[in-house]
Amino acid sequence: MTTTNARPRSFDHIRHAALGEYQDLRRAVDALGQRLDREQNETLSRTGFVELVTDMARTSYAADNCETCQEPCWPYRAKVDAAWMDGTYLCPRCKRTWYCGYTTDLALLP
Repeated sequence: MTTTNARPRSFDHIRHAALGEYQDLRRAVDALGQRLDREQNETLSRTGFVELVTDMARTSYAADNCETCQEPCWPYRAKVDAAWMDGTYLCPRCKRTWYCGYTTDLALLP
């Protein structure tokens, strides 16, 4: 995915702003961005950060539970081919890695 314009755009999230999960997500995205800024990661520009968060949102449906500790996990790497995604997972609790596939035939933004 390539983001050609990483400038802010107009939006209205009023229907979701009161949700605790919305506020949690905003805090988490802010904390991740601040950490990456502190680390001065030359491999991740602000555009790359937006792409990272976008990829996370687009694969939110692809959760899989770790077989070892039942921790819910999401893919950190994905290969998408036509209507299928092969995801690579890492459990943050027990560090187990595995692969799982999902359809991409969902109503998602391009």
